[in-house]
Amino acid sequence: LQQRLERYVSYGSGPKRFPLTDVLQYALEFASSKPVCTSPVDDIDVSASTTGYPVPSTTEQHGSCPSVDVPNIASSQRSVIHKPFTQSRIPPDLSMHPAPRNITEHELSVLENCLHRWRTEVETDTKDLQESIGRLHRTIDLMYADKLMSHVPYYLHAVLVHEGQANAGHYWAYVFDRRQDRWMKYNDISVTKSSWEELERDSFGGYRNASAYCLMYINAKEQHLIQEEFDKETGQVLNGMDTLPPDLRDFVKEDNRCFEREMEEWNAHQPDRKS
Repeated sequence: LQQRLERYVSYGSGPKRFPLTDVLQYALEFASSKPVCTSPVDDIDVSASTTGYPVPSTTEQHGSCPSVDVPNIASSQRSVIHKPFTQSRIPPDLSMHPAPRNITEHELSVLENCLHRWRTEVETDTKDLQESIGRLHRTIDLMYADKLMSHVPYYLHAVLVHEGQANAGHYWAYVFDRRQDRWMKYNDISVTKSSWEELERDSFGGYRNASAYCLMYINAKEQHLIQEEFDKETGQVLNGMDTLPPDLRDFVKEDNRCFEREMEEWNAHQPDRKS
């Protein structure tokens, strides 16, 4: 719902986005402006030019509008010169906004009816989406306001994300590192620093066809799962495998030794394969 709402409040395909209701309103204001028959550069005063060369009179046709003659500098002078800061009022004959060159009453009537109807539809759709989002937020708030839901406090520890379809895709994980007080992203062999904003973008769906499919929490009452562990004899902080239970630590070390032996045997056979 939030993504649908964003398409209404941030409309456009370029780097700048605007509310769709405003875009329709701007189009209506442009169409309803008083039509002008001349180019926006036809009334530029060139009498202040210091070149001294005369500018020949030219005539341009703009649809059915009358032609506009550019006066000869040598024979005519502008009666009023608007100086900056000393006279900042806009001449009364200068249009405040761009306007159509030609528009008939029928064209304007059809366009106004369409723009008014579209703007009303967009406003209704936007309001419906906002109300639906509000109802969902209230439902979620009431759900977690239940006392039965607050008996066991917990921390979000990890988020597993899937990108693709049900039968194929790619997986990665976000894990919160409490020592660094930041989220880490584990993507195959790449481990990088991340942020809550990136986690939200990948987890909530709708972005690159990716969404979270598994959340892992830690019971806040189990402080040994959250706090750092210290060696009882040395008092130093335990890191890596030192934090594992003894039986699991021995298993991992033995498995690592087996893997190292396999690598040595594989490397020993490489010269024979090359020859």
